[in-house]
Amino acid sequence: MEYADLLSNYANLYRDKGDYAQAERLYQEVLALRLKLAGENHPDYGSALYSLGAVYLLQNKYEDSEKLLVKAADIFVRSMGKENLAYACVCLSLGMYTSGSRTIDRQSSNIRRLSKSLSV
Repeated sequence: MEYADLLSNYANLYRDKGDYAQAERLYQEVLALRLKLAGENHPDYGSALYSLGAVYLLQNKYEDSEKLLVKAADIFVRSMGKENLAYACVCLSLGMYTSGSRTIDRQSSNIRRLSKSLSV
């Protein structure tokens, strides 16, 4: 897992610099490693899905982003419940996705999901 953590940190640096293509490549590698090492139901895999989904969002790849963010949300709910920060972050990103894609029905649904997870 340490190698995956290192790759994820490098991907974060590239993302922060605005080099989304390089960040995407590294996040994809992290995703494959986390799947192999932790399995598809582990929160670490969910975190990798979230990171790649977030970089897709930054690149306006809304549909690709949504697929990964929804998977990440499902993993976080199953493994940690709805009352955790990881799930709230994914819901926030899903709200950003729907805002960027101009899909009002999805945006409302994702805002309701976030509100419920935060007990608002």
